[in-house]
Amino acid sequence: MITWLLGPSGPLLGNAHVYLVDKAYFVVRTVVDLLVEDGCAGAMAVTLYRAGRSALPRDAWRDFHDQQTALSGERLALLGPVDLTFADSRSDPRVQVADLLAGVARRLAWEVLEDRGNAALIALLRPYVDPHSIWADDRSWSLLTR
Repeated sequence: MITWLLGPSGPLLGNAHVYLVDKAYFVVRTVVDLLVEDGCAGAMAVTLYRAGRSALPRDAWRDFHDQQTALSGERLALLGPVDLTFADSRSDPRVQVADLLAGVARRLAWEVLEDRGNAALIALLRPYVDPHSIWADDRSWSLLTR
């Protein structure tokens, strides 16, 4: 099913994309941006991110990377007054397909980052990956987007 959904004859090609965020890198970059005022913050963040990946055990780094958050009432209140319409994820097929695509992309991106993954599925994912995604690992990024 995934190969059909992502493939050239599937319904998503040209109609969907995924914005990948390496959350560990995003957190590191955000902290460095807060602490460093000059123009070298980006390079410093990449260096620190790469050092963390190599210094920490794989499970510890994965746990740091893979914390899930929800759009809770508290977080919505921080946004102030906004006009949002929620769709029921149990009955809206658009949400279900988007969730499936996001889950597949997240899993494949993580596997590529860990130097694993199914080459055929990764190739099918490439047309969906947003080129402005937040990613610092050059090797895995080239596999996800080449």
